[in-house]
Amino acid sequence: MRVTLFVEGLRPGGADRVISEMANFWGAQGRPVTLITLEPPARDFYPLHPNVRRIAWSPPGRLRSLAQNTLGFGFLRRAITASRPDVVVSFLDESNVRALACTLDLKIPIVISERSDPRQYRLRARWRLLRRAFYPLAGALVVQSRAVAGWAEKMVEPRKVRVIPNPVRLMTLDAAPCDPGEPVVMSMGRLIKTKGFDLLLDAFAEIAPRFPEWRLRIIGEGEERPALLAQAARLGLTDRFELPGLIADPAPLLRQAGVYALSSRYEGFPNALLEAMACARPVVAFDCPAGPREIIRDELDGLLVAPGRSDALAAALARLLASPSERAGLASRAPEVRERFSLPRVMAKWDRLFSELV
Repeated sequence: MRVTLFVEGLRPGGADRVISEMANFWGAQGRPVTLITLEPPARDFYPLHPNVRRIAWSPPGRLRSLAQNTLGFGFLRRAITASRPDVVVSFLDESNVRALACTLDLKIPIVISERSDPRQYRLRARWRLLRRAFYPLAGALVVQSRAVAGWAEKMVEPRKVRVIPNPVRLMTLDAAPCDPGEPVVMSMGRLIKTKGFDLLLDAFAEIAPRFPEWRLRIIGEGEERPALLAQAARLGLTDRFELPGLIADPAPLLRQAGVYALSSRYEGFPNALLEAMACARPVVAFDCPAGPREIIRDELDGLLVAPGRSDALAAALARLLASPSERAGLASRAPEVRERFSLPRVMAKWDRLFSELV
């Protein structure tokens, strides 16, 4: 079966990583797979298997915004046609609309996928209208969690909705549940408001005097860096707060963490949380409207706390920091995500969907 994947680019981010891993999985199997992007390979953050055929938009710089801010109809239609797919998979709302719009008469099954929680943010008005018009034309709409499936069933026929979670990325280091790590509370993600790192800073500041040996480290890069540094200074945490930037392989730093915290205001299906648990880290997370609850088994392999409340996050962190035995207990079960969300298991769900459509 020939599969064509479409996403805007392979920038640092969860959707980009997952679609690259899907392409690499099929490429390693020798299956015909094509990846189409509206950004050139020079901008890629994630590598691709040599067997993955790449078709990328490469206009002069002054025209690039035209491709990114309009349907990019001609290029995408030609690229999809040239790949001769049995099925097309598109990630993210605007890309989904583009893929559906340019294949109206091609009689190819188009699988679209939402990669966050669409109930928690608003698209620009034009894209909301286009999404409402084009989504019902999809062969299937894939969401990452059961919580979002209800929203999806209002966008397309319920029979077209599928829940397929993200696969866990295999870490470069084996998990060692007995390793307590260092006195570091760690988090990871783009430095944007959605990730709630300001709430995490507030929570850590609340407990910092009780645990003077512990520090806070957040891996990632983004527009909120200056604001977070300024907040840390106001809270008197400058010497106990680290922003090491974007790191391609976070496993060594994750393995050093004593506790991992997810403070997002909302999520799709958080890859970083999966990776921390795969590294046998005790985790605490906001119980977002979607995502963490379908990964963490509360009190068994992690802790869930009331979403958006820094005081609840502070209390859970203090509980774990004060109890090495409880951290060890959670860490001993956390690596089970490696099996629960393994790449072969998740990819089998995609293959079953394709078999139904083709």
